[in-house]
Amino acid sequence: MGLFDRLTGTRRPQAGVPALPAGQLHDAIVALDCDDVPWSIRSGAQEGADLVAVWETTEPASFLYMIVMRFDEARHEVSALDRLWQSKGPSGGAQYGQGGNVSQRGFSATIERDANGKLRMVKTGEFDTRELKNPIRDTVTASGWTWRTRAL
Repeated sequence: MGLFDRLTGTRRPQAGVPALPAGQLHDAIVALDCDDVPWSIRSGAQEGADLVAVWETTEPASFLYMIVMRFDEARHEVSALDRLWQSKGPSGGAQYGQGGNVSQRGFSATIERDANGKLRMVKTGEFDTRELKNPIRDTVTASGWTWRTRAL
C-alpha cells in the first residue's frame, strides 16, 4: 500500500486474487448482516447507491453511522462514503461528519457500588465504527475488489 492509498483510505486486494462478479460481492457483503452484530446492511436505492451499512445507537450518545457503497464493476472498485450523525445529549448539540475516513469510538458507563461499598465504573455500552467498516472492507478486498473511500 502506497502512502497516497494510506492517506485516502484506499485498500487494494492482494496480488493474484481474482475479482468476483458484482452480484457475488453484493451477496457476500449482505451476508455479514446477522443477528449477532449491532448494525444492518440494506439496499442503497434510497441514497442512489448499491448498498448501505447502518449502525444506530442511543448509548453512550445517540449516533447514526452509515457507509454508502457504490460498485464499479468495470474497475472492480467499491466507492465508500462514511456519514456520521451524533447527538451529545439534550444540551450538547449535534455533529455531522461525512467523508472517507470518519471514525468514532466511545463507551458509556454507570457508577455503582461494589460489595464492599466502593464506587466503581461499569461499562454499559460501547461502539467503534471500525467494527462495521473493517469486515466490509476486508470482504471487498478478499473478493478481488478495491475499497476506495470518497471525500464527498
